[in-house]
Amino acid sequence: MLGFLGLAASIFHLGRPFYAYRTLLGLRTSWLSREVLAFGIFACAATTYVTVTWFDVLLGWQHALGTIAALAGLTAVLCSVMIYVDTRRPLWTPVATTSKFMLTALILGLPTALLSSLFTAAPTNSLTTATILDNYGRPLCRLLLVSVIAKLLVETSIFLHLRSSQHTPHKRSALLLTGELSMVMMRRFFFGIVGGVILPLVLLGEHSLVSGGYHPLFIGATAVLMLGLLLAAELHERYLFFVASVAPIMPGTPAS
Repeated sequence: MLGFLGLAASIFHLGRPFYAYRTLLGLRTSWLSREVLAFGIFACAATTYVTVTWFDVLLGWQHALGTIAALAGLTAVLCSVMIYVDTRRPLWTPVATTSKFMLTALILGLPTALLSSLFTAAPTNSLTTATILDNYGRPLCRLLLVSVIAKLLVETSIFLHLRSSQHTPHKRSALLLTGELSMVMMRRFFFGIVGGVILPLVLLGEHSLVSGGYHPLFIGATAVLMLGLLLAAELHERYLFFVASVAPIMPGTPAS
């Protein structure tokens, strides 16, 4: 559902959305065309995987379908990466852009998976919240914690260029982030730290903090809040990804 919703929303950034199907005509040369195809395959593969798993059919194919969906999703994200790497902007290097996009997929995917598992456990008696948290929740929270910290470190690495004696594009971007865009940057870090560090630590420490563990409603509300804060954090990060990217200025060209 989320995959198809994203595909439907993506066409509205095109100049002529009614001609969105034409994007597939440039598969040989355009990363945008490849991205559209890859995300389409991902959405279809994920839907097929969920359907056969939900109805418990094609038992021998479920693992293969899940693997295909995951690989298609990763391929689609890599195509998105290449769209920006291909512009040759100094801030959009292959390593930096790939790490940011892949970590975003992890940071938003992990709490979504946890929330989906909790919703699955809610109407059943055989699957409890404690079981979900023990078998899936804690490993997901640990990986989420590592992913968020890694991404924040990647983003703060731009500030190392403030010490540069030359006015490079990287230093200009760092000056933007510490100047005009500083409030956006602070909000991004606040949402990221609370949603991706503090709340996962709360769920990881439930047994040591509360005798018998937290109430299922508290765990569910924490997972919802965690996903909401991380979504806000990643939207801030992606906004900064675009507006803080400074294009090289040609000699004699006035700065915009």
